Amino acid sequence: MPPGYLVILGLVFKIFGLSLDVARRFSLLSMLSAMVLLGLIIKRYKLPLLSLLLVIPFVLGAPFIASGNIARMEALLLLLVLAAFVLMQRGRLLAGIGVLLLTPLVHPNGVYFLLAGVIAGWCMKSHASTPHRRLPEIVLLAFVVLCWIGYGVFAGLHWSAFIQDMGYQFQRKTTRDILSVLLTRGSVSLIIIVLLGGAYCYWKKVSSALLLAIAVPAWWAALSGKEMWYGVFFGLSFYLLLVFFLNLAIHVRQYLNRLLLRNIVTGAIIFVTFWIVGWNARHAPSGDPLLLGDPRLWCGMQSSPLSYLTEVDRDVVTLRLLMIPRTRTPLLLQVNPIADAFFFSQLRDQGIAFNCPKFSTKVPDWYLIHLSRLFPNVIDQLTTEELKSANLDPCDFNRYIIRSRDSTECWVLVQAPDGK
Repeated sequence: MPPGYLVILGLVFKIFGLSLDVARRFSLLSMLSAMVLLGLIIKRYKLPLLSLLLVIPFVLGAPFIASGNIARMEALLLLLVLAAFVLMQRGRLLAGIGVLLLTPLVHPNGVYFLLAGVIAGWCMKSHASTPHRRLPEIVLLAFVVLCWIGYGVFAGLHWSAFIQDMGYQFQRKTTRDILSVLLTRGSVSLIIIVLLGGAYCYWKKVSSALLLAIAVPAWWAALSGKEMWYGVFFGLSFYLLLVFFLNLAIHVRQYLNRLLLRNIVTGAIIFVTFWIVGWNARHAPSGDPLLLGDPRLWCGMQSSPLSYLTEVDRDVVTLRLLMIPRTRTPLLLQVNPIADAFFFSQLRDQGIAFNCPKFSTKVPDWYLIHLSRLFPNVIDQLTTEELKSANLDPCDFNRYIIRSRDSTECWVLVQAPDGK
């Protein structure tokens, strides 16, 4: 996979320590910084205060909150994308394109924003930096080229693994039925009004067309990806489309002579836009991007007054792990759910290594399984499937419980059937 996020988060771990708290705070700071950049973009257009108020139901919706709370790439990708368009908006086109060139190294979805940014940059080339301001941009582009060369060398040195990883990703994507969500009344109507709005902006040279270079690829990334975590792109897209058409309505209004006609046309544009965008937001396939209903719910996950893990839990489980007889060093432990390994990362210094089943043919010596009634069904299904593939029967787990609490949380430690 593209290594950008892993490299940056790895550097953060080197500075602040390896923990899930650090990973989540990195996502939080990335998302908050992205929101600041979004505000800088919006303030350059008409009715900036109203536009900023419109963002509230989006950024307080479940997808934005989720993206700012997990160790995934979306928050960093949004930060880079919005930083790039802030630079482009201010005439630093080469710098903006340079930052966009980095985005595919964070996540493949960056390719969509890069293509849209190149088109926008070509349309804005008359606003490019003056020659005496281009040296920092050239330095940035040189750095970007080095990053891509580094990725190419890394992929070349691990070519079989690279082909396996990419094959796995593309196989997952190609099996998804994109047409079923693309050819809906909501999506088709949205495409039509965006094409009409874009054509008008190209004809009249309306500056707010830059918002489409963010909104359109964001919408496509969420629609084509069909991942629950891509819901944040739907939220960003729908919000920017509202701001875009709000500015378009104001622009159209100033060219109409009669006051009544101004009000009718402006109101019609705003009504149609809010109706179509609102319909699409309400029926987005990757979760609701608006602050509607209970904001704590996200794809089956919900908050709870019960602790997911306490210090006592961690101490008891850690002590039991250290008591495992060592037949080899390091002892290979697989933790389910996988991210729970973060809570026991200090055991790496005690001769315990962690196994991640994705793209790995290694057989772990032991399994540490966290069972919880708070898990959404999809987590339970994944855990059950993985354990059955390892010839472990979840029905036998009661014999291997090493810690239980609150009638909802328990930890199971079981030796792998093929363990040595």
